[in-house]
Amino acid sequence: SSSARLKKARTAFQIFGHEFKLGKPIMPISSSTAPAQEREGGERATAALDDNEAAAASLVGGAALASATGAAWKALSAEKRAEYEKRSLAEKASVKKDLQAAVRRLHATDGGGYAKLREQIISFAKRQPHQFVPMLERLSADEHVFKQRHEREKERERAREEKQAAAAFNQRYPIADELLAKEPALSPPLAAWPQPRFALNLPPELQPAAGDLLVLSSFTYAFGGPLRLSPISTEELRSALLFRGATRLMAELHLALLRPLLCPGGAEGASETAASTPPPPLTLGAWPEVLCWVLLSRGGMAARSEAVVEALEALRTHEHWLLPPLLKVALLSALHEEVVSCAAVRELLQRNLDCRAEFRADFRHERDDAEETRAETKAKGKRPKPSDKESDRDREGGREEAVVEFDLPPPTEYDDGKEAVRAAEELAARGSGRAVARQRAKEAAEARTKKLELMLRRQKAVEKLSIAGSREDRQLLEEAIKLAKAAKMEGRCGQRRWRFPELSAAVAQLERLHLRQQQAEENAKQRAQLAAHPLRAEPLGFDRQRRRYWHFPHEPGRLFVETVAPKEPPPPPPPPPP
Repeated sequence: SSSARLKKARTAFQIFGHEFKLGKPIMPISSSTAPAQEREGGERATAALDDNEAAAASLVGGAALASATGAAWKALSAEKRAEYEKRSLAEKASVKKDLQAAVRRLHATDGGGYAKLREQIISFAKRQPHQFVPMLERLSADEHVFKQRHEREKERERAREEKQAAAAFNQRYPIADELLAKEPALSPPLAAWPQPRFALNLPPELQPAAGDLLVLSSFTYAFGGPLRLSPISTEELRSALLFRGATRLMAELHLALLRPLLCPGGAEGASETAASTPPPPLTLGAWPEVLCWVLLSRGGMAARSEAVVEALEALRTHEHWLLPPLLKVALLSALHEEVVSCAAVRELLQRNLDCRAEFRADFRHERDDAEETRAETKAKGKRPKPSDKESDRDREGGREEAVVEFDLPPPTEYDDGKEAVRAAEELAARGSGRAVARQRAKEAAEARTKKLELMLRRQKAVEKLSIAGSREDRQLLEEAIKLAKAAKMEGRCGQRRWRFPELSAAVAQLERLHLRQQQAEENAKQRAQLAAHPLRAEPLGFDRQRRRYWHFPHEPGRLFVETVAPKEPPPPPPPPPP
């Protein structure tokens, strides 16, 4: 009843099982039921099962009830389960309340709440001392078991909460970068954002142009072939911009970027007035004039930024190498945008995009086919047939063609032969058949010597397996597996194959390394095919603080972070009129 005090709170499934057991009729299970027979005096008797049959019937009935209860619980709707969860929480609150009341009652008495109980314990110890010590030991053991059970319950509850939190996290993320700023703080919070260790070697006034330099350098690496331009590193571009004089690198870079804009299909963005005016000849010394003509003819001054307008005005009266580095970068960025938007480069980008889509579709089909083949072979218990090179490597590494289950080694493989030598020596010391006994003792000693040598070889093989496994070196691991097999760390006992666990772990690790290397080779092949059809550099994404992250193919070992420029303070209000 609801008024009865509970010793332990029940879970939702336990409450449901109790009600299901009370509401479901349980039929007695028996192999045969004797028919009722009338006897003299009107008495009726039924055939009774013996003790063993009754126990078997109760076990079968209990299993059937448990199975039926589980099936009924799985068939419950979410609303019904929520009701049982609420009842379980209510029982937990009731048990907690009763425990708190019991503690208050104990503390309300004299002697800290334990004086009366202490008197009873002392009285029992005086009256029956021979039973007090065993009872105390039993209580201590029960307390230890209770603590262990309580710790296990807490650990299960903690694991359940972590699993639920992980499932909720995986269901919520990943999300679009634009929504990160509105996301609540994570629990536990993220670690402190690490400060970048390096920056481009630029003067402070040129640091805002670091992103433009990286994009230009990446563009030369990606489209150097179609532009007939050698790739230019970021350091080379930085040195050319800061050099106080004319450089051949800057001239070649501008010439390569201007050629697509002067071709017959590259003037579609020019204005009507500029289209009627022919451009100056593109030569090694006249490219600044051509640069001014291209930027003015494709949009004019109104469509340019303040830095580009200032650079064009300065270029009319000064040499290009006399301009400040920021103005040089502004001109290069504007020219880069024009090249990317011209018809020739757009056509190249579209062609590369189609090729990338085809490559990704082919990679996806290959991966799906490989997964299907792996699943089929796993169901059959065999590996797919490898190529000739893979077969050679598999034979060298000791991998089997079929998946074989190995048991643990028999106890005789751990025996060093010492007991056999002692038994043979005792037999030789008795006196009967002394010559035969001595021969047996000698043979046992020789067998023990060979056994010790074998155990020493196994110990060295285990050490080498441990070193190779910690280093995750495939070549060392293959050599260690060869050494372990030479030390007879696997074998056959009748129809059963056995293997030492250290060797089994090494073989499994070698299989994982092989799959990892195969996946790395496939990824490298995919990256190489995609790199042959480049697109414009795009950021990897941005975080909550709107910092953008870049990775460029020409800088493979570095991750670049673009921080948000601080907002300029608003101008001061104008002074009041006099």
